[in-house]
Amino acid sequence: MKKNFIKGFSLLAVSIVLAKILGALYRIPLTNILGAEGMGLYQLVFPVYALLLTFCSGGIPQAMSILVSAKRARGEDTAKVLNSALWVIGGLGAVFSLLLIVLSKPIATLQSNPDSFKGYIVIAPSIFLSAVMAVLRGYFMGYNNMAPSAVSQVMEAAIKLGLGLTLAYFLRSVSIFASVAGALIGVTASEAVTLIAMLIYGAKKNIRIFIPKEKEPVKELVAIALPLTVGGTILPLSQFADSLLIVNILKFNYGVTLSTINYGLFSGTVAPLINLPVMLAISLGLAVMPTISEGVEGRNLYGIKEKSEMCVKLAIMTGVPFALVYVLAGDAVIRILYPALSSAQSATAVLILQIEALNVITLSMSQIFSSLLQALGKAAASVKLLALSVGLKLILTVVLLPFTGILGAAVASAAAFLMYAVLTGLYLRKMIGVSKSLPKNSSLIAVSGVIMAVSIFLFRLFLSGFAVIITAFAAGAIYLFSLFAMGVFTRKELECLPFSKLWLRLDKLFRRDKNAVI
Repeated sequence: MKKNFIKGFSLLAVSIVLAKILGALYRIPLTNILGAEGMGLYQLVFPVYALLLTFCSGGIPQAMSILVSAKRARGEDTAKVLNSALWVIGGLGAVFSLLLIVLSKPIATLQSNPDSFKGYIVIAPSIFLSAVMAVLRGYFMGYNNMAPSAVSQVMEAAIKLGLGLTLAYFLRSVSIFASVAGALIGVTASEAVTLIAMLIYGAKKNIRIFIPKEKEPVKELVAIALPLTVGGTILPLSQFADSLLIVNILKFNYGVTLSTINYGLFSGTVAPLINLPVMLAISLGLAVMPTISEGVEGRNLYGIKEKSEMCVKLAIMTGVPFALVYVLAGDAVIRILYPALSSAQSATAVLILQIEALNVITLSMSQIFSSLLQALGKAAASVKLLALSVGLKLILTVVLLPFTGILGAAVASAAAFLMYAVLTGLYLRKMIGVSKSLPKNSSLIAVSGVIMAVSIFLFRLFLSGFAVIITAFAAGAIYLFSLFAMGVFTRKELECLPFSKLWLRLDKLFRRDKNAVI
């Protein structure tokens, strides 16, 4: 079971990392095409789209995976669950797509950019398409089949990259709003093509589509999905509030154009860099939920605790190197990835990145804690803690923006997600007890991070410009070797990871007792 869990995570994590790399490759030239103001407009549209998408299908992948996994464990039929979800969630997605089209002009006006309404219209169909796809992804994950979700995410990112950039480039001569709309058309097209591919895959697996007569599967799905969806709406609501507050508050000191540019740097330039490692944690949370649910059904507390500790350790290990690179080499990262930004815009983006670097660790941890609490039937607690943290973020944003500019939004974000990680971690600890090995392993990861930080500092004394890429890879290798030298991973864990033979050879170099369990 542990091997299947790790391999399922590894497949999903690798696919999400690849999709995020494609997303980063998409954002870099897109920033060069649209400029900081265009990215600001692009990011004004996305929070509204994400909020409506979350309302209709935000908790569906997790809910489907939990429900399907539980029914499989009891030997019950899962086809009725799938079809009930397809009809109900698909219909809800269609309603929200129409709602976004109808409200496009009022929302754009409320955001102080009335001409951006075209973006809402072209991305609206994606809500319906994504809702249906969420049902299918969750269904397959309930069978511990991560391949459809993995492949579809990469396909989605690749189509968006190719088509979105092409349309944005050729429409920029028309206007900045047309160029932004072209990029958003790429999003809708990517969802449509990916859904078709997912349906073809389902047909090959002999999945039948029918109208179920029983209402019980819908009730069960809603019972699980509702708290997940409520919790899932909090962050989109926060981002939606940012899209309304930041530009409208900053415009009194900086004007609408510069405020939109700063918002674009905050949400369009820096956010993807923070989200890359965090998505690893999210993928881990999705992968672990079915196995945790099976553990709850079988009252296997040891298995639950073992998987939970492993999740947390992997999240910390992933977040530390990214956070250190952003703090110590943020200027080089921004300069290399976003060469089209002006010197003033780059300087602002670097400060935002350095302030929000802490979010890489706190968001990764909190996403894992939240997923574990949901799988353990404590989703309501996670929702309340997140709502409390987001409330702090909104208060700090409103208070700090007039005095510190866009940096106030970054400080508010860092403070809020630190609070959320601490609170959810304490609650989870109360539920499953104190880990014996996790504090030790966390300390060893931190020491490895310090070694990496020192190496980055030393490398940067002699290397500059694009040579920072060499610095990043060299420091990353030092970090990896430090982890092995300190025995952070057990041999059993290494045997379950991709490229296990390579990791076991490295482990053999540093550990005399090859059967030791840390």
